[in-house]
This record gives sequence, C-alpha cells and structure tokens, in this order.
Amino acid sequence: GQQGNTGIFNFGSLQQIRSYPNPFSDRITLFLNSAEEKNAHIVIYDITGKKAEDNLCLQVGSSIIINTEQLSAGVYLLKLVTDKNTYSSKMVKY
Repeated sequence: GQQGNTGIFNFGSLQQIRSYPNPFSDRITLFLNSAEEKNAHIVIYDITGKKAEDNLCLQVGSSIIINTEQLSAGVYLLKLVTDKNTYSSKMVKY
C-alpha cells in the first residue's frame, strides 16, 4: 500500500533542518530551508508523549528561537510538521 508522499525523518540526516543547541537550556534555535516545504508547525512532546509546546509556526528559509525556560529538565521530542512531511528530533534539556 502506498502511504502517499508523507515521510517521517530524523533531523540528523537532513541538511535543510537545523536545531541547536542539543542539549539545550533556555532556548532552541530551529532553522528550516527546503524548496519543497512552505511552512511548518512545531510541536514539542515530553518523554510521556504529552505536548509541552504546540503553537509554534516556522516559515521556510527563516529560523525561530523557541523559549524553553518553562520546560523541566529531561528528554523531549521536537516535531516539525509540514504539509508534506513530519520531521522529528530528540532533544535533551539540562
């Protein structure tokens, strides 16, 4: 069965997405540069799968600084959802 053109990709394997620093403390900078994508919705999940941050949008070709002061130390899953793909990365807050 065809799943369409939607893929789930790890950030680490892609040139067009950069998220840093990792591990992070009070902020994460995220950059998306892709000819295929237009905008991305950013969702951050904690280790239990609960949404920690959900109302973030990123325009292609620009970067966003996400304030993470309110997040507790631990492991998070950062998801970037576009109309074509979902990209994810594990990030650690110290």
